[in-house]
Amino acid sequence: MDKCAWCGEKAEQLRSIKVGMDARRMENVHVCSDECESRIKGYYEFVKKNTYLFLAGILIPIFIGIILCAFKPSLGVFIMMASIGFVVIMFPFVTPQTSKKFGFKKASLIAKIFGFLCIVFGVFALIFIR
Repeated sequence: MDKCAWCGEKAEQLRSIKVGMDARRMENVHVCSDECESRIKGYYEFVKKNTYLFLAGILIPIFIGIILCAFKPSLGVFIMMASIGFVVIMFPFVTPQTSKKFGFKKASLIAKIFGFLCIVFGVFALIFIR
């Protein structure tokens, strides 16, 4: 029995839809309801619209953090970890393997939890790294 690509629930009646980043990278996924279909299509639109913002939000703080580490390591690590944590919370993009295992809904929640943990680690780094 297959699982719904959005909610991860096993269901008897699943229908197949095509989703993807563009026409070259379309894939068939199974959904259990109209709500799950609209949510997964919305998720793909969100990813398409924000991919470059996500990449900039990851790369720019890393470069700034590396430079700051030369002068004040705790601040550099804090900037990197907290910024990456905020970006992951705002844009909880997950790998295809993770979304297939848990469903997009649960995989996004897992990504947000890891984003929060990055922020917590950044705060601890700011406090404890000298």
